[in-house]
Amino acid sequence: MATEDDVIHVLENIKSPKLASRVFKWAARQEDFEHTVFTYNAYLNALVKGGHGSKARKIFDDMLYKECLPNIYTYGIVLRGLCDDAKTDAALELLQDMESKMLTPTTFIVNMLVSCLCKNGKVDAAYELYKRLSDECSLDRISYNMLTYGLCKADQIDRALAVFGEMEENAVVPSLLTYNGLLYGYCRAGRMEQAMTLLEEMIEGKKGSDVVPDMYSYNTVISGFCKARQLPTARYVLRRMIKSGCSPNVVTFNTLLDGLCLTGKLDEANAMFEYMVERNCEPTAVTYTVLITGHARALRIDKANDYFVDMLRRGVEPNVYTYTALIGGLCDANKVEDALEILKRMSSTGREPNVVTYTRVIGALCKGGQIERATKLFNDAMGSRTAKCKPDSYAYSTIIYWLCRQSKFLEAYEYFLRMVESKLVAKPHIYKAMADGLELVQETEKVERVCLEASAHGIELQQKDAPQPLNPHLPRRKARKEVFLHKWEITKRAL
Repeated sequence: MATEDDVIHVLENIKSPKLASRVFKWAARQEDFEHTVFTYNAYLNALVKGGHGSKARKIFDDMLYKECLPNIYTYGIVLRGLCDDAKTDAALELLQDMESKMLTPTTFIVNMLVSCLCKNGKVDAAYELYKRLSDECSLDRISYNMLTYGLCKADQIDRALAVFGEMEENAVVPSLLTYNGLLYGYCRAGRMEQAMTLLEEMIEGKKGSDVVPDMYSYNTVISGFCKARQLPTARYVLRRMIKSGCSPNVVTFNTLLDGLCLTGKLDEANAMFEYMVERNCEPTAVTYTVLITGHARALRIDKANDYFVDMLRRGVEPNVYTYTALIGGLCDANKVEDALEILKRMSSTGREPNVVTYTRVIGALCKGGQIERATKLFNDAMGSRTAKCKPDSYAYSTIIYWLCRQSKFLEAYEYFLRMVESKLVAKPHIYKAMADGLELVQETEKVERVCLEASAHGIELQQKDAPQPLNPHLPRRKARKEVFLHKWEITKRAL
């Protein structure tokens, strides 16, 4: 004969939701046994722990149907299952049902719901829930931290500060996590002066002896100053970081290197890299990609290549962004053959070039007058339906643009049709170039097709600047050709 305690004990020690269901059903068939809220809670908990939140919700409905009244723990268990499944709307509906039965949410339930809502981008709902329930139940530091960080992440720093103020009013002591959330919010909002003030107060111990800035604190502020292009201050924070005994990690250095490269301070970036290595901080693929990108953009190709070689020497595997950065720099420096060699190496190492990689090389080939090689590369790499890499609108625009520049309008039109078939939209000047070029070779139907496609995307192709024939005594056909040639020259200058 099964007893309530026996069933609860078994359900609490079962790890398999399927086995828990069998035990629960078996108990219900036993003579003189009836499930209670406590056996339901044990069963629901087993389901939720096993990742079956949706089934737990159905069992909860079955529980109500059998007139077994749930308690606050029942609601907490089912709410946990819904939160684990990111079913925020269903969780809020269940909360409303719970409150309608005069059950006050516990701190655990509030924490759980606030966290779930913030994680799923529903920060406003989390804030409203907090404002509504803060008077009904006590919130702990976990709830405050979750909400503060969620608001900061959603660019609502002022609301986050208001929550922080209420936290202090309610005698809840902020933790390092709380202050790190505020640092993140200040930096994300570009309020760097306030971020720096808070960091200084944390360093000086004004926020409590247990609130000492950690790696995340310093990295957040350094990243904020780098994004604000305030590199001297970012380097000052690095010095304060080291002085305080907190060693910078690879994320710290990568952030600073990125900031220096983006602002064109490449010599300082090189010195920072050397300092990083001296401190025995191992560079990563991100480190090298940042440096290669910075030097490649500045056409310092030899230095970019040096970093690439050093990367391989250290056994750091280049990723697709590393290869694309180096290839792009070589293309910009008109070293297209070298770029093709790197492209071959990339493919041979199993790194699949992406559409940006191919488009950079195709554009460089076209610019160098090698349009046939460019179209071959386009077709070989991205032209087939089975190709892993699919061309985007910029890739199509590049090849169409250069074919038009070479007056190969019919060939350009074939690529245009493929672009349309792929449901991609180009910039207005591509449609204009196509229409003018096809008009020049008297392909009226094709011109109409181009105009229709342009119109479908809100692009108007009126030739407002097209003049009348300069010589009214020319034959009609020659006069028409003169207008077309004039229009095409205007279009070529605009490309």
